[in-house]
Amino acid sequence: MSSLFVGLVAVVVCGAAAIGFRRAPHVMAAVVVFGFAVQPTLVFFISPDFGPAKDVIVLAGMLSLLVGACFGLPPERRRYDAWLVGAILLLLGMYAVNPAGVHTAQWSNGARLVIEAFGLFLVGYLGPNPTRTWRWAAGALLSVALFNALLGLAQQGVGVQRLVHQFGYQFGNEVRTTAGGQFRSFGTLEDPFNYAALLALALVCALLDLRRRGLAIGIAVVLVIGIAV
Repeated sequence: MSSLFVGLVAVVVCGAAAIGFRRAPHVMAAVVVFGFAVQPTLVFFISPDFGPAKDVIVLAGMLSLLVGACFGLPPERRRYDAWLVGAILLLLGMYAVNPAGVHTAQWSNGARLVIEAFGLFLVGYLGPNPTRTWRWAAGALLSVALFNALLGLAQQGVGVQRLVHQFGYQFGNEVRTTAGGQFRSFGTLEDPFNYAALLALALVCALLDLRRRGLAIGIAVVLVIGIAV
């Protein structure tokens, strides 16, 4: 794809995402969670241009929050924890300024990850109906984690050789084994570590969902099996 076309697509996606964050932040929360989890697979099988997509969407959310702050927060969010918001802004400012270090490539990557993570938190926290936003985000996390757990079990059935020679994955990158030779699943993620981290985070959400104990236990069992492989 040409740089001009990619740039135009990025502008369109950013604008659409910004509108989505303003009008339906709970839906965008689910889109962000699911999109971030499947992005490595989209990059691998479709196009590397999906790589910066998450940065564009996070930027859209933060711009939406900035516009909302300039024109007034929703009435139900005008009473928020100022100490919490102030502490987060101070932390992000320190990362951006980096007074004790230099602005290297490592700083840029680390600062980007921290600013995006806490920026998304502020988008959800200061947006309308943050409880609904959290429910949608948690639901998306459980859904994409379950999908990854099932995919991880399928990858165990496919095996290392077919994943490398038929699907094009690289041994040592996506496909990895333990010291004992056991193949570790990676789902839609870049490596088994991110896969296990995603499932572990979803497992915590499932165990904390006491309103639907039976469903939560069933989800937890599948996630534990997925982590084990």
